[in-house]
Amino acid sequence: HWRIGTTKMIADAKRTHMHSGDNFQFSIVSRFCEQYKLLPYFAIALYNALFGNTNCPGAIPGLDNDEDDDSSDDEDSDKSTDGPNDPLIKRCAYVDEIVANLEGVLEKFKCKAQAALKL
Repeated sequence: HWRIGTTKMIADAKRTHMHSGDNFQFSIVSRFCEQYKLLPYFAIALYNALFGNTNCPGAIPGLDNDEDDDSSDDEDSDKSTDGPNDPLIKRCAYVDEIVANLEGVLEKFKCKAQAALKL
């Protein structure tokens, strides 16, 4: 639920749903109306174009942390100097590549939609 609850509850739900391609497919795409046959493929392609850039890993803070892991207490840990790992901020360095990927997805699905509608 992205509209019900406290701000933290909503943010946690969004973070969980968007954290991985599998979560995205299970939590979001699986709920799409079956009438729109291209929509799941389109949504997955957009997700991959936006979040699939291997140059900017986007682990969302808090989901992959092992509570028993005490590496965050290590003075040499990169976590203490790098700050939060915000996947959207990290992607700013790759904006041109990401935009090109998104444009490619839009063009591909524009053609598929036109063919499905016989335009």
